[in-house]
Amino acid sequence: MRFKVLLISFLTIASSVFSAPVSQAVVDLNSGLVVYWNFENGTDVGYSAVGGISLSPYGTPAYTPAGGGHNGGRGLLLDGSSWLSTNNPITNLPLGAHPYTLSAWVNPSGGSAVGGIIAYGTASAQNLGNNLRFNGMTAIWHYWYANDFGMEIYPDTFLNSWHHITSTWDGTVRSLYCDGILKSSDTPTSQPNFTAGSLVIGRTLNDANLTGTLDDIAIYDRALSQSEITALASTGISAVVTPPTISSAAITGNTRVGQTLTAGTIGASGTISTTTYQWQRSEKFGTGYSNIPAAISQSYLLVPKDSEKYLRVIVTIGNTSGTVSATSTPTVRIAEAAKDESKGDKKPQKDEDDKKSVVLSR
Repeated sequence: MRFKVLLISFLTIASSVFSAPVSQAVVDLNSGLVVYWNFENGTDVGYSAVGGISLSPYGTPAYTPAGGGHNGGRGLLLDGSSWLSTNNPITNLPLGAHPYTLSAWVNPSGGSAVGGIIAYGTASAQNLGNNLRFNGMTAIWHYWYANDFGMEIYPDTFLNSWHHITSTWDGTVRSLYCDGILKSSDTPTSQPNFTAGSLVIGRTLNDANLTGTLDDIAIYDRALSQSEITALASTGISAVVTPPTISSAAITGNTRVGQTLTAGTIGASGTISTTTYQWQRSEKFGTGYSNIPAAISQSYLLVPKDSEKYLRVIVTIGNTSGTVSATSTPTVRIAEAAKDESKGDKKPQKDEDDKKSVVLSR
């Protein structure tokens, strides 16, 4: 009887392919951020920290002294006859019926009870303008021009106190939040159709001006989630987001056809909002790699075509400021699929009987 030793190949790639945790994405409050005013830039009160939309002053809008903003910085001080505005078409805002988020810190000190916070679009017909304003000192009114709804914080008041206001539209529902808490929502009977008309801060498109202070005004081209709005009210927006960093990529798993390999990262840090993968194959170790079509998931199932080849993976992580990639060290040569040991090299019983009969006949 003959015996055959079946060798099973497991992954033993030292220093280049080893177990490593995959970085988890974190909340990125810059994702979808179209424009952001933090009111901290020198003497240019209309300067936008993100988005490149600098507004012109009308009247005497001014920075508050240090500490006059909601977070110890500065804010935008308005006297009831001042605002910021541009009449140039703003094409990078959420237009038409596109989802959006409007966000602002507000601290009214009196004056008109309908003072505007921020608005853009056109006020000439229904649903052409996106407006956010006060409706008395205990309420916020959010309207698309003759398609309106609001929220109340009574018995609390906005007067002489800082509050964070967020309005969102996800394509079906629009909502109003105060200090990160949902206060009101509705399903409008008609869709918005916002235009690239004008944009104003400190008033709405044709309403009374605000008396008080505004800070950290932002527009997103998506509807933020409840958890993101809670984080926005708590931590605010960082005006500068750097790309994440990554030391290397890694692969774990059994390097045999029919088994699964998994990609991971080593030393990834920073804000990570996207992670992508691309598996590659080569006839030679360390050179000549080409992309495996559709192999773009974190895990990869080895197929017969991989037998006797070498694989590696490129992992790319990114955020709103950029992306960075790392390529793993190649695997060892991929082994062919394991054979069924139950079959082995056994000969059919008839062949063995024939052999015996031949011996006996001699």
